[in-house]
Amino acid sequence: MRRQQVWRKMVMMICLTLSLLIMMILIASQSCRRHNAIVT
Repeated sequence: MRRQQVWRKMVMMICLTLSLLIMMILIASQSCRRHNAIVT
């Protein structure tokens, strides 16, 4: 039982970190696009 709970916590943490990374990449890509549009 304890091992299953630990695995669930690990999966939740990994999912949260992955979602945060994806959000950061999306925001960065949007800002880069806006910057490029302003420059060009």
